Amino acid sequence: MERRDWVRAESSLEQALRIAPRDPAVWLALARLRESQGQWQEAERLRARACRLRRRQGEVCD
Repeated sequence: MERRDWVRAESSLEQALRIAPRDPAVWLALARLRESQGQWQEAERLRARACRLRRRQGEVCD
């Protein structure tokens, strides 16, 4: 992914978080973006947040 694509994706995901802050899919998508940027610790933190939200909704984390 090119840098400008990351910027666009990040902007879209931040907007999605403002609209639906409890949607685990958005947090997971942001975690995947951070992984693609090599930001492993931040990605893990975001993935953990998504998992907590999924559990609260009665879903299973993988």
